Amino acid sequence: MPADSHFRILEAAGGTGINGTTDFDRTNYFETVPTGALELALWLEGDRHAALLAAVTQEALDNQRDVVKEEKRQRYDNQPYGTALVDVYATVFPEGHPYHHPTIGSMEDLDAASLADVHAFFRTYYRPSNASIAIAGDVRAERALALVEKWFGDLPGGSRPPALVAPRVELGASRHVALEDRVQLPRLYVGWHSAAHYTGEDARSEEHTSELQSRLHLVCRL
Repeated sequence: MPADSHFRILEAAGGTGINGTTDFDRTNYFETVPTGALELALWLEGDRHAALLAAVTQEALDNQRDVVKEEKRQRYDNQPYGTALVDVYATVFPEGHPYHHPTIGSMEDLDAASLADVHAFFRTYYRPSNASIAIAGDVRAERALALVEKWFGDLPGGSRPPALVAPRVELGASRHVALEDRVQLPRLYVGWHSAAHYTGEDARSEEHTSELQSRLHLVCRL
C-alpha cells in the first residue's frame, strides 16, 4: 500500500485503535473494525506482512527513527519517573541479558541502526512461520479462517527463525538503588524474577507474585 494509506483506509471504514507495540518478546499490530470490514483489515495486514520490506527505504527509516526518538523523549527522558523502569531492568538483569535494557533502546542505538540492519531483522523474524493472527468478535470461525487463508495463504512461510532463549538469572542477594531526580514525591519500585510465561512454573509464580504484592501493600500502608 502507498505510504500513510493503511491508517487512512481503516479509519474510513470505521476502524479505531489502530496501532502497534513492541515488548521484550513480541511485536504486534492491531485494530478494531466493524464486522463488515474484517476482510479489508486482513487484506491490509496481509499486504503489510508480504510487502513491508520494499517500503522500508532509507527515507522511511529516517522518518521512523525520528518518531521513535520523539517517543523516547516524551515517555522516558522528559517524563517524571520516566527512566525508573530502565534502571530497574539494568539492576535486575545483568549486562548482556536481553532484558537488561528497554526495547526502545538508546539514542546511540537508534542512530547506529542501518537500513541493512533493519532489512536483515525483517527477513529473519517478519515471516508467517514466526507470526500469529488473533481475531475476536462477531464472526464465525469458519469465515475468519477462510479469509485468513485467502489473504495469507499464498505467502511463503519460510523456516522458523532461531530460538532466542533468555538465560535464567539468579540475583543471589537483594539489590538497592537510590536515584535522585526533579520530582515532587519519592517513589518505590520493587522488582523480582518470576518463571517464564507459559511454563509449568508460571501459575505458581503468579501466586507468589500476588503474595509479594500483598505484603508490599501492607508495608506501604504501615
